[in-house]
Amino acid sequence: MTEEKKLTGYPSIDKPWDRKGTRLRIPDTSFYDFFLKKSRINASKILSRCRDNILDMPMLRNESYRYAKAFYSIGIRKGDIVPICLPPCNEGIVLFFALNRIGAVSTFLSTSLEKAELLHYQARYNAKVLILGERHDSSLRISVVLPNKPNVKTLHDLVSLGDNEKTVFEKMSSEDSAFICYTSGSTGHPKAIVLSNKNIMASMLGLKKTTHMQFGPQGNCLQVVPFNYPYGFIISVLFPMYVGKTVALTPNLQLDDVTDWVEMYCPKYIQAIPAFYKELMRQWNDSEKDLSFLKYEVCGGDTLDIETKKQISAFNKSHNCKAQICDGSGNGEGCGCLTTSVVLGKSNWESVGKPIKGLNVKIISPESGKELTYNESGLLCYSGPMIMKEYWGEIEETKKALIVDEVGTTWFRTDTYAHIDDKGWLYLDGRDRRFFITFDESGSPYKVYCDYVQTILKSNPAVDDCAVVKKKDSARSFVPVAFVVIKPECSKSDKDSVKQSCIGKLDKCSIPTEWYLLDSLPLTTAGKVDYQALEEMAEDRIER
Repeated sequence: MTEEKKLTGYPSIDKPWDRKGTRLRIPDTSFYDFFLKKSRINASKILSRCRDNILDMPMLRNESYRYAKAFYSIGIRKGDIVPICLPPCNEGIVLFFALNRIGAVSTFLSTSLEKAELLHYQARYNAKVLILGERHDSSLRISVVLPNKPNVKTLHDLVSLGDNEKTVFEKMSSEDSAFICYTSGSTGHPKAIVLSNKNIMASMLGLKKTTHMQFGPQGNCLQVVPFNYPYGFIISVLFPMYVGKTVALTPNLQLDDVTDWVEMYCPKYIQAIPAFYKELMRQWNDSEKDLSFLKYEVCGGDTLDIETKKQISAFNKSHNCKAQICDGSGNGEGCGCLTTSVVLGKSNWESVGKPIKGLNVKIISPESGKELTYNESGLLCYSGPMIMKEYWGEIEETKKALIVDEVGTTWFRTDTYAHIDDKGWLYLDGRDRRFFITFDESGSPYKVYCDYVQTILKSNPAVDDCAVVKKKDSARSFVPVAFVVIKPECSKSDKDSVKQSCIGKLDKCSIPTEWYLLDSLPLTTAGKVDYQALEEMAEDRIER
């Protein structure tokens, strides 16, 4: 049993809000063994359900063993990476645990990726196998890409390979890699975030100690965000199962059918993004639907403003629901959730909560790197056992993100500006890189990084300057809008060439849906691009 030392941080500041007893005792084992041991006490009779298809503990144990033997039979070993492209489903959960049993690394990919992009990931990781899924109505077809065995085409074919396999899997360490998720780096290109068994276990333990969710009633916990996001898998699937809830999976959720899933599962818990709650209110605002079954509403993945929180609260009351919306923040480098306002006894709608136990935070000056004090805004830094191992294959980027201070503590330096008050409440002030969440044609959420889209547009020789902002959209929540300044020597007709330059360089969700030509971009008094003014211009739909 390894024990995390009490983190320091704020060496020159007396922190009255600092918690005592925040050490996390993390076993030196795999997440699979950790989960099985803890689940004897915590687990619900049903771990997860996907419509009428259920997964319980005996099924998870038996099926993950069969899958693990099959993977082992085709040469998957400790440290190997297996890409999985499936909508949220019980099979995806079993695959993760099966790979973890043999020390292999799971990585869920977006279901919106084209076949060529999926094969690119398979080549990138030198993966021996690629798992693909396609949903037809209520059924799921899972296929297997196994180059060395072309006759193996389905998951059933793959599993049958391990039926006669007899092996004893080697002992796993908490430091072994277990999961890869993705984020956008400083250039907008996805970075592969490597999370260890220790990282995920620390996240489970820290959230449990902070939220006391295990003391809440058993029941369905609605999963909204897809598995390829850490908030969708680690926070919305593994954590609820770990603390005794039943994960209610939504394999093809779209904004216009959120109420169908709520009525199907009647969840006591919902872990979603702001767009979900806004759509729920829009569809049921004038109805007499009873939401008394809902006890906890958790929101993450994007900024939830105070006005929306008030609207959700009023909506809940009008539908016989006593739940209070609980905000939080996090990123893939920290397993998806680093601060939460869940079950803290007090409400602070202006804050994204407090750091989960086992985690420490500090605010530093972006210029000098010097640590700041209470209520001073600067770059947010985290330290703790839930912080990632590395960016896969990117040594220099890892060094930039993980900073070791003068006392030897490693901090993850985010691109988020924030400040902390003397009670420990964290407030987000903005980001270096602007992004928002939109939805693709299948209804899956997707992050659009405005600065990266601008970089692509500026690569066109006809563009003198440009800016990309978000605009509200009834179908996709938000869409990107581009404001372009064409070089004097170029014709305004070159706007079409700018649009064409996006194809092949940007995902469909990131390509602006509206284009406007300006003589110059509006600036603030500080001489910076006034993005707020541009957002207002986009919403006004002024003819340009």
